Amino acid sequence: MKKKQLSLIAALLLGMISPTLKAQDFVGFNSHPYAGVSAIDVNPASIAGTVYKADINVVGADVLANNNYLKFNPKAFFKWNPDNKDKSVEIDPTGVLSNAYVHTKVQLPSFMLDLNYNDAVALTWQVRGYAQIENAGKELTKLAYEDFDYTNYHNNTYRLSDMSIRMLNWSEIGLGYAHVFYLNGGNRVKVGTRLKYLMGLNALYMETNDISYLFQNDHVVNVDGSVMYAHSDNIDENIGFNPSGSGFGFDLGVKYSHNNQFILGASLLDFGGIKYTRATESTNFTINQQNWDLNLENVDNVADFDAIIAQRGVATTSASDFKVGLPTTLSLQATANLWESGDFEGGGYQNLYVNVITYLDLSSMNSGKDVTMKPVNMTSATFGFVSIPIGAGIPVSFGKATGFNVGAFVRLGPFVMGSRNFVTSLFAKEVRDANVYAALKIPLLKPKPKIVQGCPDHF
Repeated sequence: MKKKQLSLIAALLLGMISPTLKAQDFVGFNSHPYAGVSAIDVNPASIAGTVYKADINVVGADVLANNNYLKFNPKAFFKWNPDNKDKSVEIDPTGVLSNAYVHTKVQLPSFMLDLNYNDAVALTWQVRGYAQIENAGKELTKLAYEDFDYTNYHNNTYRLSDMSIRMLNWSEIGLGYAHVFYLNGGNRVKVGTRLKYLMGLNALYMETNDISYLFQNDHVVNVDGSVMYAHSDNIDENIGFNPSGSGFGFDLGVKYSHNNQFILGASLLDFGGIKYTRATESTNFTINQQNWDLNLENVDNVADFDAIIAQRGVATTSASDFKVGLPTTLSLQATANLWESGDFEGGGYQNLYVNVITYLDLSSMNSGKDVTMKPVNMTSATFGFVSIPIGAGIPVSFGKATGFNVGAFVRLGPFVMGSRNFVTSLFAKEVRDANVYAALKIPLLKPKPKIVQGCPDHF
């Protein structure tokens, strides 16, 4: 089982071949005053008191790939190839405690509708995918990159601590509502929520904090330890809109604005989870194999991997189902419009603005699940401008897992396109982070309202 096959296993287990990331999607544009229904993914209170009478998202997509071990050139993530050393460069030639993330979202027809000056509703539909490897051992990643032929790490015992592989693909239908419950003297407070019905497409996880291994050479290994392992029974099938699990989730948010110019917000995103029927072939197991010749194994799909585990491992406990928690996130937002306050929370029909958003991992509070997807901690600061026909911005984002990136986005009437690392990619020789997004929208603006006490009286 050479590196090519190991790469296939990782691709299968990570879901990188899946046709299907949340608050961190549409970085830059999701904080734009003309984001409309797209802003509900950051704060469900955002849909009330906007410049829109209605905003329809026809279709949109965001794709992100990130890792902390290799840099690639070409920069397009779908061309990344760790097997081709002419196209990849190790950040540390001795290996690193490695993490890799693939996050995707496809926005299907969705809309928000302003009911009156106090209330707005939204109906959203999207397909989302998270695939993550965390804490892959420094020595294991280096060995895999060298096709296990790295003698410095041969005949030494290494232990994997808290290594995990997690994959979740799901579709969700959300019903959002936002209400302005305080308006006085230019001060406005509004709250919002979105309830979501979750349709699980497929899921997989493998976690261990108690496994040791020793490579005698490039194909013979000793392995000893225990693993928690489960996947849905359709893991090797092409993903369609045929759910294999279901559940519920919700978002909550609050926003305060002063004279429509200075805006603060806080939101709890993606609380909830999905219950799947567990494939009978997937089970928690222990394994103790000495002098295991990997060249004797062939793995082309997850079913082949299950067969190897059934032959080489010993099943421990296995329930008939398993629960996967959503990537619960706390988001904090702050916006300052640099020109006059304008008629709307976004500062009116034209303005310059600065926005800062922070995303913090709160997945630990989504308890009672067998495994929980983890959001990526990140902060982004966007400087942009607003006008009726066009808008644009430069988002600068940074985080321990994502690194430092400078991106760009543009809104041209109904079209939106952008990337959180576009500017970085122009100047960097190689990249470890790739992102691109686009959307087609139908915006319906409000007429200019009458202003009372510094805020719109009606729309």
